[in-house]
Amino acid sequence: MTEQRAGLRAGPGGPPAERHARPAARRGSPYPYALYLPAAVVYLVIFLVPTVMAFYFALTRWTLFDSEFVGLDNFRDFFAEQNLRVG
Repeated sequence: MTEQRAGLRAGPGGPPAERHARPAARRGSPYPYALYLPAAVVYLVIFLVPTVMAFYFALTRWTLFDSEFVGLDNFRDFFAEQNLRVG
């Protein structure tokens, strides 16, 4: 039978610390961030912009050509509606 020894073994490529070390020039590379950029743009356009716009529209009163900031009055009017209690 073969004898196995406990402890770290140096396989191909040297010790684990040397095998996984990145060169100093690649540490600050902007390349990985360029891969995240399309996902960030999609997230911004599909989720964040509509969410912010929904809050803006909820807090304003709109006419055809004008908008007026009314705060939470829209919500007060909505919950004071009698037809909500009937249905």
